[in-house]
Amino acid sequence: MNKFKMLARICMAIAIILSDVMCAVVSYNYCVLKLCVECSAPPTIAFLYAIPFLFRIIIFFILSRIFYRKSN
Repeated sequence: MNKFKMLARICMAIAIILSDVMCAVVSYNYCVLKLCVECSAPPTIAFLYAIPFLFRIIIFFILSRIFYRKSN
């Protein structure tokens, strides 16, 4: 297996792990805001935590595609 194919697989694995971590972070913060009596923010604010994760997931997916195409 060449170097670019290995980099493509690593980038795709990182993107998948980041998506799982994003789901865990957003769901935890949603539950915390939903159960918080003293909080003035609505629970949907927790979805804003997904924005930085989405940028990173997209970047790693694009890098994976670039590396995969270079491997062929």
